[in-house]
Amino acid sequence: MTRKERVMTAIRHQTPDQVPTGEIHIQPELCSRLLGKEYPLDYQHFERDAAVRTLLDMDVVNMGEWPEWEVGSTPDGKRIVQTIYGQTCVLGENSRHILSPPVEIEEAASYQKPDIDRLTGEVIRRFARETGFPSGGGGAVIWW
Repeated sequence: MTRKERVMTAIRHQTPDQVPTGEIHIQPELCSRLLGKEYPLDYQHFERDAAVRTLLDMDVVNMGEWPEWEVGSTPDGKRIVQTIYGQTCVLGENSRHILSPPVEIEEAASYQKPDIDRLTGEVIRRFARETGFPSGGGGAVIWW
């Protein structure tokens, strides 16, 4: 079975030749070690993410856009960013610490949805065009 056939078979509650596998995120440093090549440490990097999933024989890629912008810095110089979803985070060298969640449970009814005009879908389209991986984000599997 191809990756797409395997995933679609499982989605239809039928029995594929094997259970489809995938990961939402693999740490960039681990990817570089597994691949024996230094890649940028971006949260998403097309060549690195496709290569490591191919190496690990995965079936699906969960990709998406996570726009964020700098809103300040800590006294020791770490960046503070806000995500499109409303989280505020401190970016460490190898970590992300959430300062405030997108919404407190008591305010969930008044949560403002993100401005999706900031999203292009390009990373998902690129995986779909240039690899054999079923590609999607946000819980949806999409092929173009």
